[in-house]
Amino acid sequence: MKTRLALLLALALPLAVHSASAAAAPAPDLRYTFSEADDSPLLRDYNGEPWWGMLANCAGYYMAASKVEGVPPEVSQALRKQGNFYATVASFRLAKDRGLEQTIHQEVINIATRADANALANGLVATPERQQSMRLLCGAHLNAYERMVPGMELN
Repeated sequence: MKTRLALLLALALPLAVHSASAAAAPAPDLRYTFSEADDSPLLRDYNGEPWWGMLANCAGYYMAASKVEGVPPEVSQALRKQGNFYATVASFRLAKDRGLEQTIHQEVINIATRADANALANGLVATPERQQSMRLLCGAHLNAYERMVPGMELN
């Protein structure tokens, strides 16, 4: 009897652990799918990327642009505000995708911080022309996201 019980437990335990871990696995991140008909050609290279990551990069670009030498304080403040908006949208998407609490998530901050540092180090926001390119790209991301998630409820 003991050997039968031990055998049953030996077979059932891995199955229970597997079932518990499968149930706890988060849903996959919602990913961008490029549409030739609807999307800006600027977005073609982002096909398959998670939405929250794309939006977090934009948060970093806006933060970097706010730090460029010679930017008037009111413009810098507006750029930081826009960066915060992108970080909020990115965090909302990440939380929705992974069933997390609605807050600014460290993963979003990490990506935004890397994008910020990269943009500054490589001069991606050094000139008004480059800043305009960044705004066009991020605006295209946001427009595509708004089409996919009408109303973008940010509770």
